[in-house]
Amino acid sequence: MKKTSHASILVTDSGLGGLSVFNRIAAHLPEKSVWPSVDLTYFNAWPAPMRGYNHFDTLERRVRVFDNAMRAMDRFDPDQILIACNTLSVIYPHTPFAQETKKQVQEIVSHGVQMLFEHLTRDPSSVAVVFGTPSTVQAASHEKGLMALGISKERILSIGCTNLAGYIEREPFSGIVGRTIDHFVGEAVRQLEGTNGPVHAALCCTHFGYRQTLFRQAFDHHTSRPVTLSNPNIRMADQVFEPEGKQRFERPDIRVRIVSQAVWKKEQIAAYLKLMPDMTQAVREALLNYEQNDTLFSVA
Repeated sequence: MKKTSHASILVTDSGLGGLSVFNRIAAHLPEKSVWPSVDLTYFNAWPAPMRGYNHFDTLERRVRVFDNAMRAMDRFDPDQILIACNTLSVIYPHTPFAQETKKQVQEIVSHGVQMLFEHLTRDPSSVAVVFGTPSTVQAASHEKGLMALGISKERILSIGCTNLAGYIEREPFSGIVGRTIDHFVGEAVRQLEGTNGPVHAALCCTHFGYRQTLFRQAFDHHTSRPVTLSNPNIRMADQVFEPEGKQRFERPDIRVRIVSQAVWKKEQIAAYLKLMPDMTQAVREALLNYEQNDTLFSVA
């Protein structure tokens, strides 16, 4: 970002998944900020209750709705927009906003690709597994990104985890989350039969990282092969901060807000407070007092 005395950073996701990215930024700003003043906004781009982007039957509809959401985000005048959602990251390049904006927009897919590439280049016998939503897997952005970096297609397996993001969004501690993760991990292990070497699995949906322990347990149940789990959320958050050596401000003025068109149930918010024991007080207060606006963006 252009260095000024003030920065405005906006993180977006379709739901609460990207809150882990948002919280990590908020947690590190007090000691790592290179700006004396920062506005930090979380924009929930979920279109409507029980109706996410994967429920739209065409790419054109997804693009139109997310373009509306991006233009609504632009009204917050952010210096940088972080698309902390793999589904939205693969939709974004198709939006008219992407072709027109001069704003710096970061998308999380590239972070997942880079993490997997680093693992795969260390051991030529290793293979990658990409866990994502069906629309993320259908777009094959991670696969294409890795192939562009020289990774053979035969070393990449993508698993579309139908409904898993929604289960985690609504009831992250319900039994169906564990059963669904076990099912898709088991499917991945079956499809990996005939391959050798370590497995590098990337949780390419921001919601999946909250239940990373269940992915680990499922892999331990289904295979004895060495498995590394990667969470791109962490890398996306950390890229906000400048390299060592830049001036830091010990007590930056940080304003945190969370806005949403969709209504979050009290039970959902309580579950995420439990999922994130490291949630900062500022993020906690913003979540408990989030700004709900029925007309934030159009879903037409």
